[in-house]
Amino acid sequence: MRWPWWLLLPLAACGPREAVEEQAPPAAAVERLTGMPLHEGLTLLEHELVAAMQGGLDGEGLTAFLRAEAVTDRLLETRFPFDWLSEESYSVQARVRQIQSLADRVEALVRTGAPRDSALAELRGLRADVLELRQQLAQGGVPRPLPLERLLAGRDTLLLISGEGASGE
Repeated sequence: MRWPWWLLLPLAACGPREAVEEQAPPAAAVERLTGMPLHEGLTLLEHELVAAMQGGLDGEGLTAFLRAEAVTDRLLETRFPFDWLSEESYSVQARVRQIQSLADRVEALVRTGAPRDSALAELRGLRADVLELRQQLAQGGVPRPLPLERLLAGRDTLLLISGEGASGE
């Protein structure tokens, strides 16, 4: 006996995506980030990530992760203590964007119903990146590096002064 395929449509609509959408984070959880120092925003983010890991991305754990993901979306609105990390001479803004991207990746895994172990592994990696950025912020910053155009312009000037000429002869 063949089942009519259209009877399965209501079941297909009740996948993991609906469960995620029903648990949207309260706006108050992220509104206060605007103007907050970055390290405080990262502390709030880490707290939510820990709660999500403890909850295994189910129930309250999923709600905590959704709040964490909403926090990552607002981290660029926080106050950065400086523009460049001293340890690796890397942009703070770029590191924050990487954290946002990782949070979006975990959210995509949850929404698509990927194996829970995969989502939890990515979540642990996200928390590790947040901890690493917090440590790097504690070490202080460095001045912004010279733009490539200025470095290249300076190279040509130095070659002319040393007598090699612009062609390196």
